[in-house]
Amino acid sequence: MIGVAMYITIKSLWERHKNKSLIAKLTGHDWKTVAKRIKEIEEGKEYPKKKPHPRILDSHKEQIMEWLKDNLSGVRIHEKLREEGVKLGYSTVKDYICKIKKRDNVFILPSRQRKHRLILAISATPHTKEKREKPGSLIRDSL
Repeated sequence: MIGVAMYITIKSLWERHKNKSLIAKLTGHDWKTVAKRIKEIEEGKEYPKKKPHPRILDSHKEQIMEWLKDNLSGVRIHEKLREEGVKLGYSTVKDYICKIKKRDNVFILPSRQRKHRLILAISATPHTKEKREKPGSLIRDSL
């Protein structure tokens, strides 16, 4: 199946009166594939939309939100889900947590205050590989 960008490319080339073999050559697709897409374009069909698929963690969303409010990390959430019998990898949990934070505008604030520390910034000069301190290079960083 070709992507939306390629579908639009074929459509725009066809509207500029390019023939099927030239479009196939330019896009790198077989001329039969290009002919099918052109037939769909002429019939007025739009590019098919993807159906939303349920995610494996959607049924556990409330529990994950509770764990996030309790300041559990993604690793601990992954371990707890594994204990409950959910078969998945850590990256699945990490990506899901990231998406629900973005989608639902969730900002989890830790219950304890973060401590601050001072870091000494060190840089290497371009001509020599030795490290030296920059003047006034104390930077305040939060943990």
